[in-house]
Amino acid sequence: SVNPDTLLLAQYRQDQLGPPNPDKYLRYPSLPLYQPGYAMWGLFPNGLIANNIKGENTDNQQDISVALQFGWNQIGPPYTTNLNITTHLFVQYLGSDVVSLPQAVTNGWLAAGVIGFSPTTGYNDITNTTDQSFPLNTLEVWKGYWIRVMVTEGVTLTYVNPNAPTRAARLRSRAAVG
Repeated sequence: SVNPDTLLLAQYRQDQLGPPNPDKYLRYPSLPLYQPGYAMWGLFPNGLIANNIKGENTDNQQDISVALQFGWNQIGPPYTTNLNITTHLFVQYLGSDVVSLPQAVTNGWLAAGVIGFSPTTGYNDITNTTDQSFPLNTLEVWKGYWIRVMVTEGVTLTYVNPNAPTRAARLRSRAAVG
């Protein structure tokens, strides 16, 4: 058990405004159960390391989908493998065809860019960066990112497990047709 006074876990939620959330963040212990594919800020007490955090391994799942809200959303890879945003992330808006993340930007569903944060260099768009601390077009394991939805509710982001090539190939094929 972790003392809430020594741990900070927070997730930005644009639907949370006003007391007790004047800055639109839900904080531990008021957070809902964690769902793979979303991200949160974390500041852990001394002595607590990632190896001590227990949870269900999602590496055996072919894909994981998360609902995104209008505006900014915190996302993160749900697997223990880095993900390429052009080949492992797919988007669907309402009942439309599934498309690649770059196509979702072209369609106007998402704003251009996926934003990462580094304590040394600040915020960077991982789709267009020369900052060596951010591999181009890559969601790194144990890191969170920002993505901005430009349309009303109904956007679903799907992460395809890079270790399940048959599912990824099928989604890529569907996205190429759409």
